[in-house]
Amino acid sequence: MPFGKGGAPKREFPGQVAHEAQGIIPFGSADGDRRRSTSKGAQGRRAVFLTRLTAAVILFLSMCMGPAGCYETRGERERAVARGKTLFELHCCGCHNGRRLDLAKNPPNLAGIFRRPSLPSGAPATDAMVRSTILTGRSGIMPSFEGSLSDEQINDIIRYLHSVGPETYLCPTN
Repeated sequence: MPFGKGGAPKREFPGQVAHEAQGIIPFGSADGDRRRSTSKGAQGRRAVFLTRLTAAVILFLSMCMGPAGCYETRGERERAVARGKTLFELHCCGCHNGRRLDLAKNPPNLAGIFRRPSLPSGAPATDAMVRSTILTGRSGIMPSFEGSLSDEQINDIIRYLHSVGPETYLCPTN
């Protein structure tokens, strides 16, 4: 470290004394090396920053790369929602309309399902969990639709469920 007047160490930047007291060690500032922090506080701040940055990147990518897919235009999204509504009415409303008196347990109303923190089963309300439930069914409660619905059809149903709020009646009245 270069020395200033009176033999005291010359400070390279404002607040250097405080940084040195916290354990931030300057490496060879006189010969141009970078400064490196060994402070736990700095490492903690760096970890928080990286965690937040990672979460933001994942959120951004999930908007476009989730199981429901990324649609290039608003028109394509609207067509996918319309297809999903038709598929839901055809394959799901038979049970999820709340009027199946022959069932021991009425299937849940799925309106606004993605606006809740969890599915009626207690699992997280995510595209992946809804897809899994559609594909595998629920033992003794819901049949499996594996082989009956294509991935694109399941994506359209999930897109439709994302588009409706809790006040929406999903099944038409006959």
